[in-house]
Amino acid sequence: METTLFENMAIYEIILLLLGCLLFLISLVGIVIGMIRNQSLKKYLPLLFIAIVMIGFPSIKKLSLGNDFISIEKDSNAFMNDPSNQDLLTKLADNYKKINPDELKTPQDLTSYAKMAMLLGDNDVALKYVNIALEIDKNYGPAVDIKNQIESNLAIKQLTMEPENDTLRSSVTRHLQILENGQSRNTYQSLKIAEGHLLTGNTASAKVEADKVIAKNPNQKQAQQIIQLAGVEEKIKKAKESPENKSELRYAVQNFKEISSNTHQKAYNSAIIAKAYKVLGDQKTSEKYKDSVKFFLAKPVYKH
Repeated sequence: METTLFENMAIYEIILLLLGCLLFLISLVGIVIGMIRNQSLKKYLPLLFIAIVMIGFPSIKKLSLGNDFISIEKDSNAFMNDPSNQDLLTKLADNYKKINPDELKTPQDLTSYAKMAMLLGDNDVALKYVNIALEIDKNYGPAVDIKNQIESNLAIKQLTMEPENDTLRSSVTRHLQILENGQSRNTYQSLKIAEGHLLTGNTASAKVEADKVIAKNPNQKQAQQIIQLAGVEEKIKKAKESPENKSELRYAVQNFKEISSNTHQKAYNSAIIAKAYKVLGDQKTSEKYKDSVKFFLAKPVYKH
């Protein structure tokens, strides 16, 4: 594929380059004339320096942006292995605000930005820029992987809003199969897979995936919550099969609420508890938790 001189350059960068070339030529002509007339050349040196800076600006900027993304990619990967680390989350959010994504031209930078947006909960934005990366190179592996994760996140979000929807449940199951076929998984991916299995009612797989996280980090609160909620989901199924005996479900719900009262809440927590109260016949409390699902889904992962 042919490339052009101005490929991947913004309009203002092209203008700077052309003006820099013009100023460089003027400076050279001035220097030649000065040498012929035996004049001082000092007055041309600032012009020559400015011309070189203008010509080199796109490369200087690209180098600076490249260094930024090396740091961003390192922080993103570290956060995916430790998604409860608020310091890393703050660093990602600060970098996210600094970058103008419309200036990104390579699939590598676009994918890094998409990953950062995904980790901050901006999955729609993440999908937009990973799609642009794949338009440039449809076979770019990291972009394909991140797109699979983003689409899975969006499917899980829809199911969280409508946990009884069989079509959405099937969609999440398909996305989870794609993620589980990956060669390796970090903590972020394992937690998302566990969350998806929990919402589809596959409590055994949810527990297995959460246990993998706890094996690496015994204090991982989100994995612990998923295991507890899997127990609540199992009691929901039991209560549906035997409506006359709901005491175990009532106890499981109360126990989860007491244990999780001081921990960070997630939308899927409220979705499962809302379902439990519906089975218990407490429609008012069920609706209250459904409202909190909407609240948590609308709440950004990190407040910019």
